[in-house]
Amino acid sequence: WIQENKQTGQCKITFNTCKLRCCPVCSMIAARRTKSRLEAALTGTKLAKWRLITLTQPQEEESLADSLTRLKRSFKCLRKTPNWKKYIRGGYAVLEITYNRKTDRWHPHFHVVAGGLFYPWRELREDWARCSEGATVTDIRAI
Repeated sequence: WIQENKQTGQCKITFNTCKLRCCPVCSMIAARRTKSRLEAALTGTKLAKWRLITLTQPQEEESLADSLTRLKRSFKCLRKTPNWKKYIRGGYAVLEITYNRKTDRWHPHFHVVAGGLFYPWRELREDWARCSEGATVTDIRAI
């Protein structure tokens, strides 16, 4: 749609969306919105070094709701560890949920853009294993 402001004469393009995650247009819009929020959150901070941290858990025979509860509890525990407080000064976490057709299971996991000091991967893995009851699949890399 093209909308015109009758008082100022300015025009803008607007459109309706279906808001379905599988829709290419809507997913592109959602990705742009997420990028914009992330840039706004990180702009102007004094954190010079940014890293992408991925935190996953093994897929269990449980409902998606139970899996999400377990993942959020584990992430909360990780943020309270001495190492997290020592190395991470701030950040932005995004929950992603994927679906595995072969196993017929959901796989929620966190992607965290974190700023602060170098967090050794082995220490992160050990901390995550303690907080997530044994999960060791983690990744941390510079952005």
